[in-house]
Amino acid sequence: MKSETVIELQCVFCDSFLESTLDYEPSSGDTIECQNCHQPNDYNLLVDAAVNKEVDSLIEDYLDI
Repeated sequence: MKSETVIELQCVFCDSFLESTLDYEPSSGDTIECQNCHQPNDYNLLVDAAVNKEVDSLIEDYLDI
């Protein structure tokens, strides 16, 4: 059975969580405008930052056991 992990993307400028419509799925090379500060965020950079943050959190949780 596959499990899914949902990682929320945060604006690299103001740290607000980015919102999206349900019918839009960004892909590599896209930019996503922050609804809070209106700065364009590079999707690839957002994914890299979110994954690194999640991995760091998992490592911290593992080390705290």
